[in-house]
Amino acid sequence: MVEEPVTILVILLIAQAVLLATTVYYLGRVRRVLRIWKTLVEKERGKPSKPRKRYVVFALACSGNPSREMVEKHVENTFTTYYGKALLAKASPQLIFMDEKARRGVYRVSHLYVKHLISLFTIPLETGECKCLIIPLKTTGTLKKALKIMEKKR
Repeated sequence: MVEEPVTILVILLIAQAVLLATTVYYLGRVRRVLRIWKTLVEKERGKPSKPRKRYVVFALACSGNPSREMVEKHVENTFTTYYGKALLAKASPQLIFMDEKARRGVYRVSHLYVKHLISLFTIPLETGECKCLIIPLKTTGTLKKALKIMEKKR
């Protein structure tokens, strides 16, 4: 009779160890599944990123004297022609500063559409009296740096 309670106790201890091992294994699997599910859900939702602005410093190679309005209208019209009004609204290119004497300026555009803007600079600006090429010099993240670059390139 003494042997019987000991064997039952040993069997209970083994069953408890097996139960503990399977619980640990199961929780590890659950943790892994939860981690995978969390990454999938976060990718689906996608955190909306704030559109950052970039400043494109450019120079004009011209025969004639272009005005600020001519450059603005040219870029806006070519952007609309090639990419459409919807992309123009998203990119929101703006001529921030232009020195007509030095023929240099700074354009501000959304960081996603910098290459779109620079690709438009290859199209020459032609009016009756003036023919110009817009040459991009450098792209930067702050207006302060852009103005410094514009001043250095003189």
